[in-house]
Amino acid sequence: KLSVALISDFITNFYAVGFFPDIYLEGQEIDVLILAGDIDTEGYGGDWAIRQSELLEVPVIYVLGNHE
Repeated sequence: KLSVALISDFITNFYAVGFFPDIYLEGQEIDVLILAGDIDTEGYGGDWAIRQSELLEVPVIYVLGNHE
């Protein structure tokens, strides 16, 4: 059984750089995080995805949207 977290359309470029919060799953365990587009622009989304992967200790699948 695979546990997946699916998130999309954060569009973090509406927030100041470095002020977008990390994902907090409140005790839930997942096997993979899927970021399904429109996370951020100019590579910031990639940096944020890497940080989430490290914090949650899971692989991330990042699907680009029109904001990327």
